[in-house]
Amino acid sequence: AMQYISERYTEIGGAEDVASHLCVSTTYLARLFGRVLGCTTTDYICRLRIGHAKAMLLDGHSVTETCYACGFNSYTYFITKFKKETGLSPAKFRTNTV
Repeated sequence: AMQYISERYTEIGGAEDVASHLCVSTTYLARLFGRVLGCTTTDYICRLRIGHAKAMLLDGHSVTETCYACGFNSYTYFITKFKKETGLSPAKFRTNTV
C-alpha cells in the first residue's frame, strides 16, 4: 500500500482508490495503517504530499503550482493541511526557509 501510494500520490483520490487497487476493504486498510503507522490512510497520503510540496516550494515553485502538482484538488484544502502539518502557510514556509 505504501509503495502504491508513493508511486501514485498525485493521482490517488483517497483511501478508497488504494483499497480498490489492493483488492481489500477500506476498513481493513485503515486498520492496517492504524496498527502499523499510527495514522489513517488519508493522513499518510496527505503527509506524503506535504513532504513533496515542501521540496517543490524550496525549489522555487509557486504555491498554486505546488498545490496541484502534489495531487491536491483544492487550493484552500492544501493551504489548510500544509499549515496544520508545518505551522506555516506555504507562502511563509517558502519565504522563511529560502
